Amino acid sequence: MAIRMAGMVSGLDTDSIIKELMSAQSLKKTKIEQKKTKTEWKQDKWSELNTKIYKLYTEQVSKMRLQKTYLTKKASSSDETFVTATANSNAVSGSHELTVTQLANAQSVTGKKITATSKTKLTDLNMAKGTVITVKNGAGDNEVVKTLEVADSTTIDDFVSTLKSAGLNASFDENQGRFFISAKSSGADNAFSISTGTVDISSDYAKAKTELENVYTGSNSNLQKFYNDYASAVEKTLEKKKIYDNAATGSDEKVTAYDEWQAAEKERQKLISNLGESVEKAKLEEIENDARKKVSEDYLKTLVPGNKEYDEIKESVEKNYYELDSDGNLPAAGQRKFTDSAKEAAKAAIKQEATDAINEAIKNGTFDANAQSKEEAIENKYNELIAAKGGEDAAIKDKIENTTDGLIASAITEAKKSAANEYAVSNETGIAAVEAEIEANKSKATDAKNDVIAKAQEYGNVYYNMINSGGSGTTVTTGQLGGLGLTDIDGYGLPAGNKEVDGVTISAASDVEYTLDGVKFNDTKNEFTVAGVTYNIKGYKAGQTATITVNNDVDAVYDSVKTFVKEYNKLVTEMAEAYYATSARGYEPLTTEEKESMTDDQIKLWEDKIKGSLLRRDDTLGSLMTAMRAALQTSVDINGKQYSLASFGITTGTDYKERGLLHIYGDTEDSVYADRDDKLKKALNEDPDLVMNVFTNIVDKLHSTMQDKMKATSLSSALTFYNDKQLKNTIEDYKEDITAWTKKLKEMENKYYKQFSAMETALSKLNSQTNSLSGLLGS
Repeated sequence: MAIRMAGMVSGLDTDSIIKELMSAQSLKKTKIEQKKTKTEWKQDKWSELNTKIYKLYTEQVSKMRLQKTYLTKKASSSDETFVTATANSNAVSGSHELTVTQLANAQSVTGKKITATSKTKLTDLNMAKGTVITVKNGAGDNEVVKTLEVADSTTIDDFVSTLKSAGLNASFDENQGRFFISAKSSGADNAFSISTGTVDISSDYAKAKTELENVYTGSNSNLQKFYNDYASAVEKTLEKKKIYDNAATGSDEKVTAYDEWQAAEKERQKLISNLGESVEKAKLEEIENDARKKVSEDYLKTLVPGNKEYDEIKESVEKNYYELDSDGNLPAAGQRKFTDSAKEAAKAAIKQEATDAINEAIKNGTFDANAQSKEEAIENKYNELIAAKGGEDAAIKDKIENTTDGLIASAITEAKKSAANEYAVSNETGIAAVEAEIEANKSKATDAKNDVIAKAQEYGNVYYNMINSGGSGTTVTTGQLGGLGLTDIDGYGLPAGNKEVDGVTISAASDVEYTLDGVKFNDTKNEFTVAGVTYNIKGYKAGQTATITVNNDVDAVYDSVKTFVKEYNKLVTEMAEAYYATSARGYEPLTTEEKESMTDDQIKLWEDKIKGSLLRRDDTLGSLMTAMRAALQTSVDINGKQYSLASFGITTGTDYKERGLLHIYGDTEDSVYADRDDKLKKALNEDPDLVMNVFTNIVDKLHSTMQDKMKATSLSSALTFYNDKQLKNTIEDYKEDITAWTKKLKEMENKYYKQFSAMETALSKLNSQTNSLSGLLGS
């Protein structure tokens, strides 16, 4: 910052003088800053109000225009200790007789007592190494099958984990010494079995390999490399395990062998996780590419005539084809001339079209090589295309300006694609949209990795067991479940109820069986839905019957209407307060200097006064209020008779200050209208279809009105009830004006200082000359 030594000769307080001069000039900039601030406040106020209007539109208006809102049903039971019921809008009014003969039950198993802990090895419970326990849960497409091959280290905990992985509830209670196993859902289709038998490892290997290849999405070469590396890792693991098994107990060699065996085992497992991570990485890249493509395509759809970006692209492209005026701008549409390069490009395009036609004739065998050369044929075809358009000038014009496949249209298409691609990688909004899309789909990459790891793990286990047992085709004979306090359990087809087998208590899976209105049914759960009515069985006694009655839920519909009116009134009140606000004439946003002399409370009161008046008599707000009020005042013709909201006791108040608030006759919460006859509830009881038809038609009119008011225009965005684009552009204009005035004021200040400096210099010279003259005269 420059240090100025002003007023040294003249004795004037130059800084103060210039400050006063600048103060007067700065007032213009301050006025613009105040306008910008008020516009920003107006934008904020409109944005907040827009959110509330849109909320009414999406929540209340959209709901009340649908017939299902008025078709709410309620169900009551003659014996709620036996069954309760609810009804949806699809239920038919009337009564239903229900009798239950059997309840739904989830299969469960309680083992007999054994002496063991969760860490007890299964081989210590008389189960042979190599025994395979198979757990099946569910039926059909929902069946889950898990197996556990017993090794020297397999424990009760491992068995419980296998049961859980099959989708069962399972635990081993060490205090009781028993297994407790149950299905998570009731119903015969959710039965389970636990069995032991034989397994053909080679068959399992082929199946595991196929399942891995079905979920793996990478290259075949990478998967083949995994197979090869995994085979080598298994051989190494088994080799190290063999050394460990043969090492003398208590020796240092056994410790070393164990460490080497575990290191080999880790490497084997690492190959599986690496395979999963490679799939995840590839999937993430795919998701990222898809996200950019989607965002680009979505943005591309917005680049249509009338869109600012589209118009800029169009103008930029057209400047390559038309001669520009002296200011570098495009002339008016009827005064444009093509550039020489554009004409040459058009001729080249027509020539290429002719060349393509001749090449196609040659390819199809229709070209007569004896009649003319290829070059002559192309030239003739070119002249033919020119003549078809009415001459060379017309053909050039068509080739350049044809809206379908002309050079300009094609260039605009390519420019739009380029802009869309650039939007997805360079624009902040576009990048944010891409990141949001990636975030929304990122879990797919994790799922893909987990699927591959799970299948690779299954493959690995089968392959390891196959090699460990001597190669493919080996059959392992398994043991029995008796040592675990269990027995082979086949839950499918068991008769309902409890039974005991070898000291093991089994409660069979069963469906609920019932008769409804004389028709027999069965379901997997004790809560079931038939014809829109949901029945929940609470208790059961043989032959017990209940009557379920379904009626229109008048109270629910009434409450929906009342909520709509309440929310509408709440919004209208806020809109009216803004529109009819007290004027704030004479109030402008405070400058920094003005705020310094005021308290925080005083500043807030001042600013709130301005903010409260920003939408006073706003044309957009007034138009919206009038349109919404008019929509609700429309009438509907039903069978030749006119109906309105007033027909059902919903009317505006007599107090003009309410600005169109709605009241419901008989509303107990409305002190003015509570004593009026409740027309709405009466109509809902006597003719609910009439109420539905009138209300859906009137509210649909309001819905259409609001929908029309928030369509995108050159001044406003879609889903916006106010001119947000216009306000944004106005703020940007003010910012540009402020920047310009800042620069102008700085230049003005420098000018004043230069002028005063010149004056100081002149005075200094004058003083010097005077002193010299005085010296001469004095001598």
